[in-house]
Amino acid sequence: MDAQGLNLRELTDLKDLFIKEVEKVSSIMEEDPVRDIPEMVVLDFSKSTGYRAGCSFEGRKLVISKDLAPSQVQTVLRREAFITLLPRELDDVPQVYDLAWAYATEDRSWWERCTSRVSDPSLPVYDAPSLFEGVKGERRVKVLRTMLKALRWASSMGKVEFRDYFALLLSLLRPCVQEFSRSEISVLRALARNPYLSRKELSTETKLSQATISRTLRSLMERKVVVGPEQVDLSILRMKSLILEVDHPTKEEIEALSRFPFTYRTYIPLMSE
Repeated sequence: MDAQGLNLRELTDLKDLFIKEVEKVSSIMEEDPVRDIPEMVVLDFSKSTGYRAGCSFEGRKLVISKDLAPSQVQTVLRREAFITLLPRELDDVPQVYDLAWAYATEDRSWWERCTSRVSDPSLPVYDAPSLFEGVKGERRVKVLRTMLKALRWASSMGKVEFRDYFALLLSLLRPCVQEFSRSEISVLRALARNPYLSRKELSTETKLSQATISRTLRSLMERKVVVGPEQVDLSILRMKSLILEVDHPTKEEIEALSRFPFTYRTYIPLMSE
């Protein structure tokens, strides 16, 4: 029996339910817990927010808010059961808890209020509920299982950064490498050199007609490969961006780096500081 089928007001301890959820997620994810199981799981007053919304810890006791609806209590039990599989070394990347939410629920309404969005100029906006929206059923389970195994291994080897986590998640959630026409490749190459080119300038640069430029840009924007100036989504192209910092470069070195075919942008500080 799950939490939705219980009279929650009559319960004093949900530990048995929680243990069943831990056993279930361990079987599905093919991994054993690496965090201690609470000694008690009770319904009481708890007002925590964020990734652990709806519950708090008092020593070894897990307190789930008695104000939650039965379906939300079930979500908390499933979410916290999944978190027992996550090494504590991953706590420095709170977005990893989105995996627990993705396992616990497909209802975005509560999840969206508890997650965090992250913007990085070299990556798409991190919005976990949207990323997982079209990933359901067995495919979602496979993604979560792969993420969990990879993160557990990575955390055992050293510190895991948000970019490591997000790049891995994108590689699993995004479609395979897209096919591009010759005109699309020409436009992408030109935009990589100067993302602020007008349609007329793109036509001159690529030797394509302005009508072809317009059709090509519309296609790339509809596929979200190009989403604005300086916003070519490199992850869709299966590319990574790296920053190379050069101390006191000469004029010749700056020119050489700028001409390098894989240089996307060169920044020259106005002051030495």
